[in-house]
Amino acid sequence: VLNSTGDSAYRWAVGGNASSNFKWSMFYSNSSSSLNIFDNVNSRTVASFKETGAIELNYQASKKFETVAQGINVTGTAINDGLVVAGIATFNGTGIRIENATTPFIHLKDTTNNTDSYISTNDEGSLFLKADDNQEGSNTRIVFQIDGSEEASFLSGGNLDLHGGGSIIINDNQKLYFEGDN
Repeated sequence: VLNSTGDSAYRWAVGGNASSNFKWSMFYSNSSSSLNIFDNVNSRTVASFKETGAIELNYQASKKFETVAQGINVTGTAINDGLVVAGIATFNGTGIRIENATTPFIHLKDTTNNTDSYISTNDEGSLFLKADDNQEGSNTRIVFQIDGSEEASFLSGGNLDLHGGGSIIINDNQKLYFEGDN
């Protein structure tokens, strides 16, 4: 069925017969400049295709997916089997969770000099911080900062350096030395 009524320049309807209401319709809306797919049974728009190029997809009358100038916007939870981010990933919320993995990890790779660092755990609940796992760097450290100042660091030779007046050194022969200004 094709007709023109009010705001809709054209309306196509499918899913019924001559004696019943149509289940689905597709129409162009002059006021919103969009082509819409409408669920007549539940009285809601399922999809909108805007003249500007934007697309909106709805689930039970709530917008869940839309294209925007920056890319896409998903409202709710996106369930993916993989994700590649070619730029900076920004997470707004209360945290990042990695679940359902045997040995979950976060891999940090500096592509300028090819150094690798990892944050990982195992099935015993241990936490691992690995700096320069492939030994490409020349001065690798794990640094702890408080209020923007380095307070302690583990150096690649195995030493623990405490900043601000002292250090604890455990050398290869496993003797403990204390050094400092006092």
